[in-house]
Amino acid sequence: MSKRTLTAVFPGARVDGPALIGPGAKVRAGAWVNGPAVVGAYTTVDSGVKISNSIIWDHSYIGLNSRLRGAVVCRSVTVKNGCLLEEGSVIGSDVTIGSGSTVNANVRIWPNKEVEPGAVVHESIIWAGSWKRGLFSSYGLTGLINIEITPEFASRLGAAIGALTTKGTEIAFSRDYTRSARMIGRALMSGMISSGTNVIDLSVLPAPIGRYWSRHNHMSAVHVQTSPVDPRSADVRIFDDHGLDVDKRSERKLEGLFFREDIRRVSHYEMGRITRRDQQTERYLEDLIAKLDLESVRGAAFKVVIDYNNGAAAMVLPQILRELNCAVIPLNAAPAEIVMEQDDPTFQAHLQEIGVITSAVKAKLGVFIDSPGERCFIVDETGTVLSHDAAFAVLTRLALTGKPGMVLGPASASLAFSMIAEQLGSRFVPTKITPGAVLRAAQHAETVLASDSVGGYCWPDFAVSFDSIFTIARVLELLAKTGMTLGSLRSRIPEVAHRTAVEFCPWEVKGRVMRTMMERHLKDRVDLTDGVKVFVDDGWVLVAPDADRPEYYVIASTTDAGHSDRLVEEYSQLVRSVVAEAAPQAEAVVET
Repeated sequence: MSKRTLTAVFPGARVDGPALIGPGAKVRAGAWVNGPAVVGAYTTVDSGVKISNSIIWDHSYIGLNSRLRGAVVCRSVTVKNGCLLEEGSVIGSDVTIGSGSTVNANVRIWPNKEVEPGAVVHESIIWAGSWKRGLFSSYGLTGLINIEITPEFASRLGAAIGALTTKGTEIAFSRDYTRSARMIGRALMSGMISSGTNVIDLSVLPAPIGRYWSRHNHMSAVHVQTSPVDPRSADVRIFDDHGLDVDKRSERKLEGLFFREDIRRVSHYEMGRITRRDQQTERYLEDLIAKLDLESVRGAAFKVVIDYNNGAAAMVLPQILRELNCAVIPLNAAPAEIVMEQDDPTFQAHLQEIGVITSAVKAKLGVFIDSPGERCFIVDETGTVLSHDAAFAVLTRLALTGKPGMVLGPASASLAFSMIAEQLGSRFVPTKITPGAVLRAAQHAETVLASDSVGGYCWPDFAVSFDSIFTIARVLELLAKTGMTLGSLRSRIPEVAHRTAVEFCPWEVKGRVMRTMMERHLKDRVDLTDGVKVFVDDGWVLVAPDADRPEYYVIASTTDAGHSDRLVEEYSQLVRSVVAEAAPQAEAVVET
């Protein structure tokens, strides 16, 4: 037998037979193979690993301090450090199990999947490409319809939501028009009543009105919608009794109940009930109309183009626009039960068509509303489709002209917003980058406008939510009162060079990048709202971790394009160098 095919059981390793260790396999010091067991050819079992009654095929790697009990691991699998594979679990070929993950008993993972670090896999992964370490991302709970979010998943989630409350508690439920939202919603409600929770079924509502109803009735709520970003996915939004997304503490508690299956099941006579309440838009409409200067808007008699995108905003916005004496050219106003995929070039072409229509009919404003009614694209009177940054800048100047105060946006937002606010005797305050963080910060009494910089606008004097319906009404009011046009406001946006780069960074190295940034800028002016923002003479540079992916954002915003480019390159190289320095240590751990 040649040297390269010799099995290596290192000193300090323990093998209790019967055990078959294949050629070229390595069992490192501190590992324990407790038979019956098979370790395939060229497989590495690292230090601190315990393998009992398990089979591992060829060319796999079992990371430091992992535990396998009665598991089958197929070819070319990477099980990273500190994982637990329970009795009866089967891991297909070319799967990566992230550090600290647990695969529960009798779970099957099909080939070519990836499990995120720290995840608990409680059901087989067949169609989905990966398994998340938690239910929630920075943007809430979302997943592929009938693949990640199935009726079984939704029922279990509903039971976990119910278990967060005491028996007999009421929780509101609303959804969009789509069939998938109806299916998921019914499964969710079944789970909730199984835990003794009563459900108030509000049926179809735009998401902002669901939030509004929740806050004014002091009741937690769940809203289900087909994702406006990807129609193959669904979003499950969980609101507290203030109409805000539940906080991180509640998310972690819900995940604990869900993954531990610590779900309350009540007796048959304690089951919750479902109470149907339709047409719950009256309070919202009354309060919205009362918030506006009707005389000014009606006198302007604006013409507007509205693309409803077949969403629920068409339930209420036509009535509001009639009250405002607007001539409306509606597009795609009929509700749709099925939403088809649309690639970006097709969508951009559609936006340009809205611009052409807006210009042709001499409308004051054109708007494309996403299907939940939370976010929108804005078109000015010339037919120009504004980017989200440009639209936010235009609305910032428009809002602060009418009422000086505070504007909020993510820390990644352009330098232009601070410049506009200063020109108008106001201030721009950065928040954490996630939409939920923006809304929580928007509760501050001085806030005039808040945005997530991707088309969501919040007007806290009316409601702390991203609301395209109220945004349209408020913009028309401000245009009428100031006599301005969106086109003229667009031309006054300060010229800044805003550059962005994305750099790969393993999860375990993210903390090192932050420490390096802090050590490098101990004596400099920095902002730590989200990541590390370093101020320079003509702007700033931000290095911020992505909360959901192994990536860092490097963003520079200055008044000079060359300076922004140099800053992005300099700090991108910094991230790359920290990752490269950490790589030899990682390679030493996974050496085979």
